[in-house]
Amino acid sequence: MASTATNKLIVSIDFGTTFSGVVCGETALNPGPAGQQLPPVFREIQIWPNEHGSADGKRSKKVPTKLRYLDNPPGRSHGSVSDSSNFQWGFQIPEGTPEREILQWFKLDLDPSQRPLANAARHALSSGRQTGYDADEAVRQYLSALRDHLMYALGQQRLDDPSAIPAEFLVSVPAVWSDRAKNRTRDACQLALGGRRPDQSGGSSEGSDPPVRLVSEPEAAAVYSIYECQHHGLNVGDSFVVCDAGGGTVDLISYTITKLDPILEVEEAAPGSGALCGSVCLNWRFKQLITRRLGKHHLFTDEFVADAIDHFDEVKRNFGLDDIERTYLLPYLNPIRAGQPSFYEQSFVITSKDLQEIFEPSIVEIIQLVRKQIASTRKAIRAVFLVGGFGTSNYLRRRLRNAISPDVQVLRPHDAWLAVAYGTVMMGLALTGSRAGLVNVTGRRARKHYGIRINVPFSTGLHKRIKNDRFWCPVHAQWRVTVMDWFIERGSRVSENQPFRRAYSQHWEAAKGRSGLDGYYLSILADETEREAPLTKDDDVRKLCKLDAGFGKIPTRELPTRTGADGKLYYWLDFEIEIVFFSANTRYTLIFENNRHNTVTVEYV
Repeated sequence: MASTATNKLIVSIDFGTTFSGVVCGETALNPGPAGQQLPPVFREIQIWPNEHGSADGKRSKKVPTKLRYLDNPPGRSHGSVSDSSNFQWGFQIPEGTPEREILQWFKLDLDPSQRPLANAARHALSSGRQTGYDADEAVRQYLSALRDHLMYALGQQRLDDPSAIPAEFLVSVPAVWSDRAKNRTRDACQLALGGRRPDQSGGSSEGSDPPVRLVSEPEAAAVYSIYECQHHGLNVGDSFVVCDAGGGTVDLISYTITKLDPILEVEEAAPGSGALCGSVCLNWRFKQLITRRLGKHHLFTDEFVADAIDHFDEVKRNFGLDDIERTYLLPYLNPIRAGQPSFYEQSFVITSKDLQEIFEPSIVEIIQLVRKQIASTRKAIRAVFLVGGFGTSNYLRRRLRNAISPDVQVLRPHDAWLAVAYGTVMMGLALTGSRAGLVNVTGRRARKHYGIRINVPFSTGLHKRIKNDRFWCPVHAQWRVTVMDWFIERGSRVSENQPFRRAYSQHWEAAKGRSGLDGYYLSILADETEREAPLTKDDDVRKLCKLDAGFGKIPTRELPTRTGADGKLYYWLDFEIEIVFFSANTRYTLIFENNRHNTVTVEYV
């Protein structure tokens, strides 16, 4: 075993809507002689604290993403990250605990666009609504508990002290999430896992210890899935679609193999897609079913509902297309008199027809997403990989198999539920230069148009449609018009090894002082529609983030000046913005007078 001085712990946290998983890798276990590939060595955390106080009393590949507060839920003014005595988490929460006492789906609250889904889930599955809590603090508390248990579990497996090994945490996030949600997730993870807030440039802070990186869930799943198939007849030019179907979100992504040796290389073939149609939707419809049939019964309690949903989780995992005439008996905690409709002794009877009605709305939406992703790839697709918790559903696999071309295989890699976590470790090892058998993602596709508003000289040919919007600019002594400058268009190839640069200039009248300069920020706009990038801003072009370049820190005597066509003196700044697209986040750098200002502050809106 290598010493801790040369070893590094790569920790993958698959922070899911309904379940979370932790998988580790070590650089000392994956060095590999030069030019030789070795399979990565994974160490999964499969023991978890249970409700009886044992730190390793429950065995499972993942742990529920749930919190139960024994006092008050955390707000911004109270609730310590380190105070685990105030809450139970995961399997510590006793079975049969009323849903109204459990905080679930709080991950979705990090993304304002997904908050309606989280609220709908709570309304559908709980008799009450968890209110008065802070989502960021809840995430920090949950991940802090996960981190503490990780160190305990590793300590049970090794002779040395795991806390003494340098660690790098990689946290997977849905690709369909907004940039603001990803940034909030990174902040919460950094505080929970590393103890300090990261830099605000949108990239990873080199000074944080340990650093936290974000990884796209479907990309991580793709890395693992394609790696699993690399010895089964892969060819350069083969294209695949990965469908990561989880508890809350369903993410899709397409890749084409560009190189086989010495390292398998792939490139994203089309912009990814996705929707909020994960397996939690099945639980909503199940509760609606039992409420219709049993809701008026005097023993229809919160405890009964919680127990029924726990049993339903097992039933839905095993349900298949061949189970046409099968019935399922779901035991419950409180006996209900025999003779009532849909009852058999002390079990609730649910039929295959019931399950098909519960599954079908989500299945139809997923099939539509897969078909659309295949079409947008514009290449022959060899296979669709199903991963994630919902991706292990036999019913989903068979329905998808029957809905797409017979020339396209529908595959499920080994341990599909942990595919994201495994792939994340592989990506982390690749970042360290490990020569373990890895898949290198050489290029991605932009999921939206990115740009800013600028004013340019009016052109009769280019700007005929917006002629009435032109204005006279005394600084340049010409007619000008405000348009969008799209520096990246949807579908464009992006790579973290090839930064985008764009040159801009801004001026302020010197006689009016520094007021405009000191408060200046650059607004990055985005258009997520599939249309061609529009000429001007409209309702579908929304502000993505604000970049505070810190121009106010430049001493007045160092500000460049220029005389305009109107004879007035102007502060005139020529600068560049550099944008680097990583797996799940974007880094912005300001370049002014050949100096890189990595402290540009990004505020997502």
